[in-house]
Amino acid sequence: MHQPRPKGISAVGGELTEQDSAAIEAFTRKLTNFKSVSGLSSLKMVRALPSGGYVIIQDAGGVLRTIAHKPEEHHMPKPFDGVATAEIPMLFSGIFTRSTLRARQNQNLAKIRVTEQTRRRLAGYGRNRSKLASSGLPPKELELGRFNIEYNIRHKEFEPKDVPDGVIYLQHGQLRPTWFSGAMAEVVQVVSGYGAQLTEDQDQSFVMGAGARPNKLYEEIDNAVFVIPSNVQIKIEAELNNVRLPGYRGKPPTNGQIQYDYKFYDCHGVCFDDKGNPWLVNISNSRSGVFVMPLPLIPATTTKAFREYIEEVSDDEILAILDRFGGMPSGESFPSIGKDFQAWVRAGVIIKACDNSDFFHYSGFSSASGWSFSKYGNEGANTCFDYGDDGFIKSFMYSLNLTISNVNDHGKLPPEWKIEDPLLSNLFDGYMSSLYARLGINDSESLAIKYKIRAAKISEIISRVNGGKYDLEKEFEYWNNYKSEPIAVCIGSIKRTYSGYLFHPAKPQSQPQIKFPEPFFGGCISFDFTPTIESANRPRPKCDAIVYAYYIGSEIRTIKYFYDPTVKTKPTENNYESVMIVGQWEQIEYLSTTGYSGCFYSSDIDDRVQLTERTKTTNIVGKDKGYGEPAFAFDGFFQMQGTLFRSRYYTHETTTVTESGQSADIGVCIPYYSRDVSIFAQEKTRTGRAKSVSISMGSVMDPTSYRFFTYDFVMHYQGAPDTD
Repeated sequence: MHQPRPKGISAVGGELTEQDSAAIEAFTRKLTNFKSVSGLSSLKMVRALPSGGYVIIQDAGGVLRTIAHKPEEHHMPKPFDGVATAEIPMLFSGIFTRSTLRARQNQNLAKIRVTEQTRRRLAGYGRNRSKLASSGLPPKELELGRFNIEYNIRHKEFEPKDVPDGVIYLQHGQLRPTWFSGAMAEVVQVVSGYGAQLTEDQDQSFVMGAGARPNKLYEEIDNAVFVIPSNVQIKIEAELNNVRLPGYRGKPPTNGQIQYDYKFYDCHGVCFDDKGNPWLVNISNSRSGVFVMPLPLIPATTTKAFREYIEEVSDDEILAILDRFGGMPSGESFPSIGKDFQAWVRAGVIIKACDNSDFFHYSGFSSASGWSFSKYGNEGANTCFDYGDDGFIKSFMYSLNLTISNVNDHGKLPPEWKIEDPLLSNLFDGYMSSLYARLGINDSESLAIKYKIRAAKISEIISRVNGGKYDLEKEFEYWNNYKSEPIAVCIGSIKRTYSGYLFHPAKPQSQPQIKFPEPFFGGCISFDFTPTIESANRPRPKCDAIVYAYYIGSEIRTIKYFYDPTVKTKPTENNYESVMIVGQWEQIEYLSTTGYSGCFYSSDIDDRVQLTERTKTTNIVGKDKGYGEPAFAFDGFFQMQGTLFRSRYYTHETTTVTESGQSADIGVCIPYYSRDVSIFAQEKTRTGRAKSVSISMGSVMDPTSYRFFTYDFVMHYQGAPDTD
């Protein structure tokens, strides 16, 4: 803090050209002017040099440092020291049209059909003066080596076992975002668009692949980075202002492989805290708990300046990402299990939300059945099963609840401390310099210690300085074992919320069909409801159990298995009337016992029915045929008094249908490539059907009649009047 401002430039690697020196001078002048105008106490800038390499310029505590890096390869990344950088990777959006490489057919590069917005993004929105921008929009279909990415070791189940010579299967072939749930599916969708990133010991052949390039334009696209105008870049770096990141680098993995998992025994998700910040969630059998940490984001994309620029150029794809996550996810995951992981636990960055309870004591219906998360990740659900002591299978549903609050700036820490006392400042600087030198390389353990020191109160650090009297090794051990308070309050729980039996007496090939995706077998596999102990002479359990659960938005959906062996005799049903003349009536006779058909139903679909194997349905349709001829009847033989009357006629058409062998089946499939989808299928069958139709005529007397008297006493009784 009290050293004079340097007059020269420290160069690492190669020598600086005249263009490099002029550029560094311009960058330095711009940085100091901006720092002075904005009133910032410190400012750091990292800029690319004209002839390759980069320069780091930092003005902090009255000291101006300028360090130029000139490696032989012009793609060497800046060394990471735990502090946020302003680098932004290029994002490709589109669909893959070639994810299997075949050398013999000269298909050595992944092929992707990009969106119109990606074409604009690659061309710098028409504002950059690069070769790519000057050539107009790039082609819509691209062959790129940066997506020649093989499966991560955790996703090798998608790679065929017997791979022909010259054939390479790329991760985007079967590792779809829809294997994941909730916001994690969106994260995987985004990070899949970065591709592989160059490192210091790799040249352009790393991303160009083995095949010949179509032209130089494709080579530039393959190595494209997100270019920000210099005025926006300065604002971004001013906002970042030397902040320290919580447990991640803020850069995509160099190999481009997806670092997250979707499986039953190891599943990643995303949860949002009370301020809308995203957190990475891991529910893992190996870690014995539910852990959370801030979702790794690319620091520059979380700044206000970057959002303003994206709004200005109208990049709706990136705007949607910023609206959802507050920045572009980097694709990084939790540190590996071991000392790296525990180092960030002690730093308070990785927080254990709760135990796994007894969930992992049971088996998953599929290795791919990881947890399903709600839209904001505060709720989750999953199912599992086990064989009981009675030999029958039992299904269980577990629910996850997460609440994260009281986090400051999503875990990012502010710049260095300020100490007014010169003597104490010198002692403090000496202590920090010695301790940082002891840390050595910037591994996870060292970065976690630096994070803990930055988060600690300055009074606590000064107490460790102890007037310059300290043992460096003891100080290292102190800070290494130091346990910081968690950076947020996280409350979580996993509880069993449902259980039930799963049983069916038929052999597996004749059982109700529910199929779960199983990547290790390359398809969907039916579940077997057979108990482990012969059940012929034992009571058969009734079943009404949840076998699958998933979220659509914030609403949970469940699929239940239903089995009830109970049968009953059903009485005849009809709507007959005492007098049936004109109208329609139906009668159903159940000639055998009745039971349930259809063994699956969900929150949205319930097609279960009660069926009788043999039924007889009688349908009667009565139609009016009008009045007949009038008639008369004497009161008796040799009587002269009588009655004149008429009748109304009708017909009855009787249709009888007898059906036998009736059944109804419901099948369910959880599709391959999907976590939060289900497909229902229904089938109704019968083995026999007989139909008969008959017609009859009837009549009913008109209630209106007329009495008459005659002088006719001939021996007769009734007849039709003579109309002549």
